[in-house]
Amino acid sequence: MGAAQDDQQSNPGTAGDSPRPKYFGPDYLQAQKRIAAVRSHRDVIEVLQSEQPLSATEIAQALGTSKGSTLLWLRRLLRLDLIKKIKFEHHVLYCTNGQHQTLIDTSFQE
Repeated sequence: MGAAQDDQQSNPGTAGDSPRPKYFGPDYLQAQKRIAAVRSHRDVIEVLQSEQPLSATEIAQALGTSKGSTLLWLRRLLRLDLIKKIKFEHHVLYCTNGQHQTLIDTSFQE
């Protein structure tokens, strides 16, 4: 009886009644956030893939939404590096980030 109690004290993972949480690195967590964003903003990404670069106004017109809503979605996709913002003179255009094209394509297939 004493040996089993000593084992549980020295190695708390052997108790078996509580599973250990798994640790996922920051890259995995960031990829999961990107996949969720692609799935929830699929229409924005599809518009950008069909014609790019586009302004926020052009994206909003293509989606039939307000420019304010479109800018909120674009900011979320920008934070996750799924799209790129291109500024020149007084224009601001958006396009998809080619580095994440495989992730986008895979998310669309699921």
